[in-house]
Amino acid sequence: MHINKNTSGELLTSAEKKHLASCAQCRYEQQTLAQLNNAVDEIVLLTPPQSDWLVIQEHMANKSKVKRASFIKTYMGIAASVLAITFTWLAWTNHQLQGQLEQVLQVNQSLEIQLIQGSTPTFNQTQLLSKIMLIEMRLAKATTAEEQLLILKERQQAMTKLVINKQGKQHEFSI
Repeated sequence: MHINKNTSGELLTSAEKKHLASCAQCRYEQQTLAQLNNAVDEIVLLTPPQSDWLVIQEHMANKSKVKRASFIKTYMGIAASVLAITFTWLAWTNHQLQGQLEQVLQVNQSLEIQLIQGSTPTFNQTQLLSKIMLIEMRLAKATTAEEQLLILKERQQAMTKLVINKQGKQHEFSI
């Protein structure tokens, strides 16, 4: 049985001392521990020069700057992504509004063609035409695409009424 103590030879029992005399491995470990204990007493604590501490502090400051820079890069990446999504959404919305505007214009053109084919307007039709003229003036003053689209839809409804009126009711007379 080997000695399992991490102490020097002075605290060993007589049986342990006898075992050390016959076991080379335990003797080697015991000598190594004794040398380590002696070396601990001889160690001199050294303090590094002040310039080394300054270098270490500078290195640590640079490390925190690098961490801040990585945070900034992350936030810039997020901001760029949000910006790209916003531009994409705006472009898609503009495309949809453009399509709706073209559709309303086509309907209005077809209604106008139906009106041109007719002959003399009735009193009710002239009132609707004057209402359409007022709507067209509002359309000319409109600035946003949404506003123009709403005005064009209103014009389309007035034109539809005019076409229905033009197709005739039996009790109306021409002027």
